[in-house]
Formats: sequence, structure tokens, C-alpha cells
Amino acid sequence: MSSQSPIDLGSAIEHEPEALTFQYHKSVMHGQDRGTTLAFPVAGGSSVTYAGDRYELKEFHFHTPSEHVIHGEYAAAEVHFVNEDAEGNTAVVAVFVEESDGASGSRGLDQAIAMKALLPQSTTHCAYEGSLTTPPYTEGVQWIVLSDRVALNPDWLGAFHDRYGPNNRAVQPLGGRTITHG
Repeated sequence: MSSQSPIDLGSAIEHEPEALTFQYHKSVMHGQDRGTTLAFPVAGGSSVTYAGDRYELKEFHFHTPSEHVIHGEYAAAEVHFVNEDAEGNTAVVAVFVEESDGASGSRGLDQAIAMKALLPQSTTHCAYEGSLTTPPYTEGVQWIVLSDRVALNPDWLGAFHDRYGPNNRAVQPLGGRTITHG
């Protein structure tokens, strides 16, 4: 297995970005305890289109601290939006999360979370081919890591970390892969 995730995104090269369009519903959802993370299954109808391919959003979940790093630096957390196309190919949209006392929204894990609070306005991103970051670590996953961060309340992040963290996978070797940024 030579294309594993997560990776250090610090060596990204500037590149004309692939088109990225979100059609995620602005849902408010409660999470499900999966033992290693809090996951939010999503009913049909939300999708992302990347490089002309449409992927339906299946769920989103969290890792703390972040799984991807930039020049070795971790974010407080990372949210993964797991999407799948009609042929079963996976695209994961990742968003770095930072703590902010001024962040509105959920303060406890038992409270609903607004999906719109987890996506930045900008679609500037890094992209590369990798793998799932949980067993069975399947390769062939399209990763789209948004450049802008979102903020969550420190109480929520602290409660998540106390229950599940750290639940991030170690950074994997880049190998001969190219990371694009645009």
C-alpha cells in the first residue's frame, strides 16, 4: 500500500483548481457514537461535484487532533465529509477545525450540530489521491482538503477529545504523489 492517508500537505504545488461545488443541505443533526468518533449520517440529497464527478454525501465525522498536517502543524480537529459516487468511488472533503471562544453553535456532544457551520465560504483546496484513514485503509480515495478553517466552541472540542481523542491516524509517507493547491 503506497498511497495512504493522511499526509503532510506542506509540499502542495500551485495548480489550476478542479471545479468544486457543494450542494449540501443546511441540516442540523445529532451524532451517533461509533466508539472511535461521533458520526453524523446524512439522508440522501446532499452532494459535492468535483472535477465534473458527482458524489453523494453519506456522513461526516471528526478526528482530534487533525489527521492532515501542514509543515508538521496539526489543527485542533478535522472534520471529514465522506462522499460516494454511483460507482462506489469515494471522495472525502476535509476541513481543519480550530477552537474559538466566539464560535456559535453546540457546546456539548449531545447537542445537534449545524452542517453549514462546518464548511468555510471559500472552496480553495488541496487535492491528492490517498486512502481511508480508518480500517481497512482502502486506497483510491480522492481527498479534497479545504484551505480555510472553521471554528468550533472549545467546550465541544474538549468534550469530543475527552471521549474519543486522540483518534487521528499518523501521517503517512507521501511517496511519489503530487498534492495540488488552488
